[in-house]
Amino acid sequence: MDIGHKIKLRRKELGLTQADLAEPEFTRGFISQIENDITKPPLKTLEIIATKLAVSINYLIGGESEDSVEFTTHHKVSEKIKIAKRLINLRKYGDASSIIEKIEKVGNQDFMGDILALKGEVFYEQQQYLDAIDLLKQSLIYLHPHDPIAKIDIYVKLADSYMNGQKYDEAIDYGFYGLSIIKSNHHEERLFELKLLNILGYCHCRRGEYKQGIRYVEEALSLSDAIQIHYNYGALKMLRGLAHTYLKDYEKGIRYTKEALHFFKSTNAIQEIVGCLTNLGILYKYTYDYEQAIHFLKESLIAAEEAHLHYHKQNSLYELADTFLVAHQYEEALSLVEENLQLIQEKRLRGKTFYILGSAHASLSNWAEAITYTRQALKLFEEHDMKRWQAKSLTKLAEIYYLQGEHQASHIHYQKSLDIYESLMEAE
Repeated sequence: MDIGHKIKLRRKELGLTQADLAEPEFTRGFISQIENDITKPPLKTLEIIATKLAVSINYLIGGESEDSVEFTTHHKVSEKIKIAKRLINLRKYGDASSIIEKIEKVGNQDFMGDILALKGEVFYEQQQYLDAIDLLKQSLIYLHPHDPIAKIDIYVKLADSYMNGQKYDEAIDYGFYGLSIIKSNHHEERLFELKLLNILGYCHCRRGEYKQGIRYVEEALSLSDAIQIHYNYGALKMLRGLAHTYLKDYEKGIRYTKEALHFFKSTNAIQEIVGCLTNLGILYKYTYDYEQAIHFLKESLIAAEEAHLHYHKQNSLYELADTFLVAHQYEEALSLVEENLQLIQEKRLRGKTFYILGSAHASLSNWAEAITYTRQALKLFEEHDMKRWQAKSLTKLAEIYYLQGEHQASHIHYQKSLDIYESLMEAE
């Protein structure tokens, strides 16, 4: 079988187009000429093509099948490791695992770190983070100390795996280790650095350490602008806005959320656009600018409807109704919720929506409806162990009973509410 035919068969086997194989080194026409034996490629070109096709160059120019290539020399094992990495990049995890298994059978301890790292990467790329963590941690023991780039790569994957598993302390530890290697050795691994800054910023914010989180986020944004790589750029700006929101710096929260919105609009990222519009509505509500809050929440509702983002639509409905409530526009809140209540199926949001109905009816002195809806809310909060909302609902019921002159019932519900708040304080 000639070289061109082998290249064509392997390309199709991997599901690649001629353009996929060509870029960025060659043109599609050049690859077409090679495959049709119009052009005879030089050895260097074949080396590049072999790497992209995740095969050895011997397979292209020799007579043996790819499976028959021996693993006896250090060079050939290194070549197979490159092929396994390429297969992982192509999401051919079964093929990659088969090659990794063959490398492992050679029993060469020099490659143990690479083997464990590759096995971990197969799990990592398939989002099987627990399995990935175990193998990646083992690989750190064997990786050569004079190969800091490989270690940084492992630290990035470990930090990301722990972050996705909501183990934020461990994610921060590994993120910090990786960043320390980059900074102490002056490595120009900018994308790794950017990823680690992302992880550290996000994880610190999830731990409620917003000032520290903002520091990493700002460093990531500054680096991103400097190197013109907008990795997770809009999400970083959105996170920056959220962090300032939690710090009650609403002016900065609004500014950075608007910057995120502008970026997401430029990339037509609909889900993120809806998220930013909702966050702006909430921020303006916190600043008592209800007109602006209602404006942005209505925009988020329309965008969610048009994009068929059902959960986001439910959330926008709830936030808009809550804004009407705090703005003392009780009739608008009732009208919106009663018209759309059947759409809100997510149980926690449904409970909060019942709470709005109860509160709006209470403000209009519709006591029977207020009690009915607040009790429906309380039931859902109890089913989902939402302690703070249980306490809020009990307090609301206590207020309703007090306003009706039922002081004993009011006292009982206040006491139940206090008991829950005390249990939450003890848990902290």
